[in-house]
Amino acid sequence: MLDELGELPPRVQVSLLRVLQEGVIRRVGGEEVVRVDVRVVAATHRDLGAMVRDGTFREDLYYRLRGAELRVPPLRERVDDLPALVEAFLRQAGRARLPVSREVWRAIERYGWPGNVRELRSEVERWAVFCDDGVTVDDLSPEVRRGVTAPAPAASGARTLREAVEDAERAAISAALAAAGGNVSAAARALGVDRHTVARKRDHG
Repeated sequence: MLDELGELPPRVQVSLLRVLQEGVIRRVGGEEVVRVDVRVVAATHRDLGAMVRDGTFREDLYYRLRGAELRVPPLRERVDDLPALVEAFLRQAGRARLPVSREVWRAIERYGWPGNVRELRSEVERWAVFCDDGVTVDDLSPEVRRGVTAPAPAASGARTLREAVEDAERAAISAALAAAGGNVSAAARALGVDRHTVARKRDHG
């Protein structure tokens, strides 16, 4: 299992490609060549296709690894999973009975979660450490707290799911671009999407 494949430096990419092509390895400090017969499962939050186009990931390694591809949607597209995830993380932290206010639930549903599940886990672990009687909006990290002051639905009716998702996407893209100093490629890598997606949604709002 190779996790965070997109973080491999060029030198390691070359070594991995050799292993996949030739089916042999050499142990660290050893001289003997060992033949291996393995299946590789690789994971990454980055857009490897965009990295290939940017020249930061080897094209030959990309196509060598790209067999059966499974895309896991980002957390911002799985708002319904938030309650189960929050409960699981609180339980793991030994705070299963910690109350979470309704305003907090609204805030985390509106937040774009550019760091996906890992960011959510970190947020919940903060609650477990610092919150005694319950989690309120004052306990949220500054980024998540902004969801509390997000525009409310128009009085004429509630937003559609598509509109809610689009709002979350715009917020996540704006935050990623700001963090990346306006660099579209860097923002796309942070969000785990294609740079063209970021550019298109930035230009069309």
